[in-house]
Amino acid sequence: MIQRAEFLLKTNNSDQHIYMQRWKRDDWPSDATILITHGIAEHSDSHHAMAEALADQRFQVYAWDLPGHGKSYGQRGYVHSFDEFTDSLDRVIIEVEKHVVENTPLYLFGHSLGGLITITYALKNPETPVKSLLLSSPGLGVKMHVPIYKDRAARLLNIIAPKVTIPHEIRYEDLSRDRNIVASYYKDPLRHKKFSAPLYLGILKAMDEAQSRAHHLHIPMLIQAAGADQVVDVVATQEFYAKVSSEHKKLIVYPDSYHEIFNDINRQEVIDDLLSYLRQ
Repeated sequence: MIQRAEFLLKTNNSDQHIYMQRWKRDDWPSDATILITHGIAEHSDSHHAMAEALADQRFQVYAWDLPGHGKSYGQRGYVHSFDEFTDSLDRVIIEVEKHVVENTPLYLFGHSLGGLITITYALKNPETPVKSLLLSSPGLGVKMHVPIYKDRAARLLNIIAPKVTIPHEIRYEDLSRDRNIVASYYKDPLRHKKFSAPLYLGILKAMDEAQSRAHHLHIPMLIQAAGADQVVDVVATQEFYAKVSSEHKKLIVYPDSYHEIFNDINRQEVIDDLLSYLRQ
């Protein structure tokens, strides 16, 4: 049977907490630990189906809500800077490492914005003991159209009113071909449509830095990408992959998949590929 637990992790500010979840089997020791970092405007429970599938295969799975998202602290869609994400991930990793079964590996899984955060963390921490990065539709380039007026507004708001948020351009219909999943997103109170200037501009800067510094990455990695992605640019992902210096890297592109490959109609294929990589 799979056990699910949820808890709050304290930050340096006593009034701020990071929400975390854990899934694991209660009848078998875990073979490895996987830490999930979710994407923009969603939350950790968006990945519960994948987490349960991995837990059933004897993986201990943790997930957390980003600042400004889900049940974690902060104004929805706002962070002071992109560093707030990577600093929080570092804090979460330190907590998770306390519960890793001795002599078993830790993997970092990041979807979309979570993939970009995971990559940025790895670039900042080249000596991290993590065994491998697992990246799902990583945010390495923007595919969706961002109106010029919104881009200009963000650059102005970043100076005069950084906490003001504006609606983002992500359509739920572009995330999955599964109509039931798309319908559930409209009913999910923890999803939001808010984007602040520091968040938007921080993402663009982190994308540029990830591309320019990709050759510094020597850590093993698996990238699973959506060929029909309308949110992030799969070509940017392929360019990033080509520049990564790791001798142990793998890229799988699912030609017809939408952005959320683990919540799309071919999700079993995607999960099977992930499990195959983890078991090799």
